[in-house]
Amino acid sequence: MSKWKLVKLGEVCEFIRNGASIKQGKNRNGYPITRIETISNCIVDRNKMGYAGIGELGKYKEYVLNSGDILMSHINSEKHLGKVAYYENRNEETIIHGMNLLCLRLKQQKVRYKYVFYFLNSSFFRRQIPNITKKSVNQASFTVTALKELIMILPPLDIQKHIANTLDKTQEIIDGHKKQLEELDNLIKATFYDMFGDPVTNEKGWKIYKLKNIINGTPQNGLYKPASEYVNDGTGIPILRIDAFYNGKITNISKLKRLNCIAEEIDKYKLKENDIVINRVNSIEYLGKSALIKGLGEDTVFESNMMRFSVDDTIINVNFLIEQLCSTYIYMQVLGHAKKSVNQASINQKDVQDLDIIVPPLDLQNKFAKIITNIEQQKSLVKQSITESQNLFNGLMSKYFD
Repeated sequence: MSKWKLVKLGEVCEFIRNGASIKQGKNRNGYPITRIETISNCIVDRNKMGYAGIGELGKYKEYVLNSGDILMSHINSEKHLGKVAYYENRNEETIIHGMNLLCLRLKQQKVRYKYVFYFLNSSFFRRQIPNITKKSVNQASFTVTALKELIMILPPLDIQKHIANTLDKTQEIIDGHKKQLEELDNLIKATFYDMFGDPVTNEKGWKIYKLKNIINGTPQNGLYKPASEYVNDGTGIPILRIDAFYNGKITNISKLKRLNCIAEEIDKYKLKENDIVINRVNSIEYLGKSALIKGLGEDTVFESNMMRFSVDDTIINVNFLIEQLCSTYIYMQVLGHAKKSVNQASINQKDVQDLDIIVPPLDLQNKFAKIITNIEQQKSLVKQSITESQNLFNGLMSKYFD
């Protein structure tokens, strides 16, 4: 890298500019228009466009995206500032560049857009963003003028192409593994419906129990602690929060926040293997989100905006139940019980106990659980491959840009 030129970002761009100021509506009519959400996942997501009923381009013609344009967030929360996505035209589509995303149109004779995209995701570039950031109460921003002055590493075109191709291939491997994970998750859902049918219609005529009749005791709300009790020095007790589980499982156990607890609190709120937690207070789309407790490794408590319970395993297999709790069938029941306020919704212990659960014969539930165990073992291997591939990708990024 020491032999490669360092240039200002503005030198490799035909222009860097904000998009057209267009008031977007709710109807999906006319040409699609980019907005901040469009690049929230670092891709140009065509399902997250805005619309304003524009059928004739007129004065917006100059704002139509070209293949190779890079979109960048320059007004956002600080952690999302500088997020980028590259655009490739599909099937002669027309997309208008809207406000609150910058468009970087590159000088093709100087740079390859995929190389620039990867560079803008590098730590070398990301370290420069705070130097031009202006903070306000709820968001941060930087100006086009300041962005143009940031330093870019500029190797010859053939080396840019080699770097981009190498990173592309590595990313394709990662994406392929992620696709495998999606397919395995879909297999679990397909297996459930194949063996038990749709719980909504219950065409197989399974018995239906209230949740209160298949659990031990009553659901218990979690522990509330003020922010002052949380610690960052590795001491204390891990606490399970609602951002730490997804699709019925806990993710990133090692990243759980920790806090100070007395012995009585640990004893009362400690999670046990095969407990189930369910989200009781959140935005409506996450209300009722559930997870099965597995493999915590150390004493862990759970926070107050969820509740936990254990099941009567002579009636129901916990692995079968968690799949059902994560289904649309249960979510629609949760919505029926939800108490809504301005920014969130809630359910109480009685609401949870009142949930209708289909209960097939236990031997059939156990058979399903064995299938799920096998699929989860396959998923673990795929996740390991993702980690290894991501480490390779990160190593290449460091090699090329740091």
